[in-house]
Amino acid sequence: MCVPQLWPQVYGHVITALVIFQLFMIGILGVKGSYTSLVIIPLLFITAIFTIVCQGIFKRPFQVLSLRGAVDLDKHEKVRQPQHHLSFLVVIVTSLC
Repeated sequence: MCVPQLWPQVYGHVITALVIFQLFMIGILGVKGSYTSLVIIPLLFITAIFTIVCQGIFKRPFQVLSLRGAVDLDKHEKVRQPQHHLSFLVVIVTSLC
């Protein structure tokens, strides 16, 4: 198995585990007679929509980009972009004084 093909498998396992968990929770809460099981049912549809959207956005990068390539890309972007998050902290601290 090539490394770039690992991402879609991991993603598929996580989404499958999430759906199975949601189904078990609907069953367990339904057996207990709790109305909160009805709240979990829309989560299945939200999860399905999330999966479709993420597959549309990230399918190509998942198949092409390896973990090493992603790390190198992050390091390259970090060098090119200044660290703005520290300037917000300075503004917050000075405004509190």
